[in-house]
Amino acid sequence: MSMALGESLDGANLRFSATVVDEWIRCGVRHAVISPGSRSTPMALAISTRPEINTFVRLDERSAGFFALGMAKFKAEPVIVLATSGTAVTELIPAAAEAYQSMVPLIICTADRPPELHGIGAPQTLRQVGPFDHFVKEVFEPGAPRYEASWSWRSLASLVYTQSLGLRPGPVQLNLAFAEPLIDGELEPISPRSDGGPWFSSKTHLGVADDQEILSLFDPTKKGIFVVGANCGVDSSLYPLAECLGWPVLADPRSGLIADHPNCVRYADSFLRSAEVAAQLVPERIIRLGESWSSKVLTSFITNCARSRDSVVVTLSNRETILDETRTNRIGHLLDVSGTIKRAVDVVRMTKNPDGDPTVPHQWQKRWAAADQTASSTIEALLAHKPNGPVTSRTKLTEPGLSRSLMEGLSSGDVVLVASSMPIRDLEWFTPKKDALPKVLANRGVNGIDGLVSTFLGIASVNQDQDSLTVGLLGDLALLHDFGSLTWRTKTLPKGLLVISDNDGGAIFSFLAQKSDLEVASFETLFGTPHEADIEGLLKGIGVPTFRIENSEDLMEAIKIARGSGGIKAAVFRSDRESNLAFHQRLQDAVIHALERSRNL
Repeated sequence: MSMALGESLDGANLRFSATVVDEWIRCGVRHAVISPGSRSTPMALAISTRPEINTFVRLDERSAGFFALGMAKFKAEPVIVLATSGTAVTELIPAAAEAYQSMVPLIICTADRPPELHGIGAPQTLRQVGPFDHFVKEVFEPGAPRYEASWSWRSLASLVYTQSLGLRPGPVQLNLAFAEPLIDGELEPISPRSDGGPWFSSKTHLGVADDQEILSLFDPTKKGIFVVGANCGVDSSLYPLAECLGWPVLADPRSGLIADHPNCVRYADSFLRSAEVAAQLVPERIIRLGESWSSKVLTSFITNCARSRDSVVVTLSNRETILDETRTNRIGHLLDVSGTIKRAVDVVRMTKNPDGDPTVPHQWQKRWAAADQTASSTIEALLAHKPNGPVTSRTKLTEPGLSRSLMEGLSSGDVVLVASSMPIRDLEWFTPKKDALPKVLANRGVNGIDGLVSTFLGIASVNQDQDSLTVGLLGDLALLHDFGSLTWRTKTLPKGLLVISDNDGGAIFSFLAQKSDLEVASFETLFGTPHEADIEGLLKGIGVPTFRIENSEDLMEAIKIARGSGGIKAAVFRSDRESNLAFHQRLQDAVIHALERSRNL
């Protein structure tokens, strides 16, 4: 039986932990990740004994942090990650930094020594409030559980949960000082509210722009474009508005808005490399939705248009942070993006001419579509190694072809976690214009390659759709960074497929100035970083079934096997950094050459 507020408590550690966890369950927490440790025992017991929480154990805290990040990213809800005291706490900082920058809700519980053991040389003691200062939304430090403060425990828990959400979701830290004895009574929470609901909750409602503001934002007399990235806050309802306006939609894979639609533009990075083409496509209005692309070409295009061509850049967001990495925003709106877009369709339609044509001629949109089609045909032909023929399943893959074939071979119910550096760029540059593409996730908050295997495993662990496959598209260095995460409980790993592009080093640096500015030996030592590891051998050595892929047929077979059985599988594609660089350059040159010959713009 639960105890009532004000009753005598004979075990503060366990009762406090039981109360906090019970309140989190009432708020909606359903997943937790625990790393083993002594000082965190009260909270570990409180979490693990509740069937409402799906609890996972990860051996090291760094892996646990990214594992929880993957779960929270996929579920879009707060996930608990629990660590013991000492350096274990600092291992959570990389995942906290990524969660903070990418606005992913995490409840970071760090166990601590009580205040009387600090500053006297007690073992496994460090200052645990401070390391997360720049990487969490809020830090809560209630001190060692005290009987007389039991009235505040549920309020504390619900506040922690609420603070991880809001208009800017992110991680919060709850630093818990437990004094010995750690196991000091019963895991029995104090009574909740009489209606059984959360102690405290917070609701935010963003409004829809009014009609006058909508016409100001989506002026049908202007030539405009939509640039759409991850967490854009809108679904395919954007396309009816784009049709009304005659504006193209530049969508990246993480936006979820790539579609086989006339207004969808897929290869902006390729054709905007041509200064001649870019000069013909300068918009008067740029509407940005969601996160930034990785493309420097698109970023430069937006910057140049805003600074030298007087294009008006407008960012619409349903999150507290208005992104403006180019410092070119003229207008930033925090509003109900989806509701505003849907309302805008009706408002813009009312401004059209009687014959049904929008004020701005469709020639503007056709100009973008023509450039996109030329780029698409050129890229398709080169990836097939056949100037006038289709791609075949036996065509030897390249790194761009690997990304493209993967997206073609997966379904809309599948999930892809893509690594930063080259994999996300290849996915962004070469994903085909196609309906029903898989959901794409990435750790692009701070763009690191650390913890990606753990993030992938976290996503796979909560992807409960039996027909869905979780895929990790990683480079060899990203795999090696977090390889140890695959060695824990290999027989019970969730269903998933790791697709590894192995080019023996850091391919992204070959595309940067360091490649041409440094001597070969210096570049290879500091940036190319050949690891000389046998990736296939390492994976097989820890019991991960591994396939070598050379063409799209091999890749499709690996996908089929992974989809039909449990556990993690791996498909390794061996590449060469120099050849990869040359092929990318060949693709870019071919697109620009084809555009120069075209008379369609």
